[in-house]
Amino acid sequence: TLDHALLFEFLHATQADKLVRLEGTYGDALESRLVRRIDEEIGKRGVIDVLRKGVEEGPVRLELMFFRPTTSLNPDVEKFYKSNIFSVIRQVKFSQTTEQSVDVVLCVNGVPIITAELKNELTGQNAQHAKRQYCNDRDPREKLFSFKRCVAHFAVDTSEAYVTTELKEERTFFLPFNKGFEKGAGNPPVKEKHKTYYVWEEAWSPDALADFLQSF
Repeated sequence: TLDHALLFEFLHATQADKLVRLEGTYGDALESRLVRRIDEEIGKRGVIDVLRKGVEEGPVRLELMFFRPTTSLNPDVEKFYKSNIFSVIRQVKFSQTTEQSVDVVLCVNGVPIITAELKNELTGQNAQHAKRQYCNDRDPREKLFSFKRCVAHFAVDTSEAYVTTELKEERTFFLPFNKGFEKGAGNPPVKEKHKTYYVWEEAWSPDALADFLQSF
């Protein structure tokens, strides 16, 4: 479930000296060993803890994400923060046994943090269909959907959005992720945009995701 190419692009850009030290020990097996180690640590500690505290391997600790500096006085910290690679992967196959895929996975430095099922009401499907998909067709035993592997799972259409932090089949509990409209549920109309524009423009912006992971 890790994007190996982006993970190592980030590590080479920010911690090349540590990789060189490890290459002396592991040689050609370095990449597979690190991927396995990071994957194991996410399984044990959860993705938020691993992104915040990094992973120790041999004599080094590898940082898997750099967070926003509290002040702009240290340009190095700012540089490291800007080196984070946020990515969006469409139609991600999540099972070894079927061809099923989830619409969107958001990653930071190759590590998945959010999944989403996106529906368009013009095609006759909405966020309720996405919620049922997560409840009925997304097995929590699959690695991508197991608890703490991702921070959240979103069901989104052009009008409404819902989110859960844990998939539990039919017992999955989704919270509304809407702004409210006229003292009620849902979202206000927005000129020339979908009502749920704020999900990808605001909540899923790199700075917002980084703040969320830092303080969640």
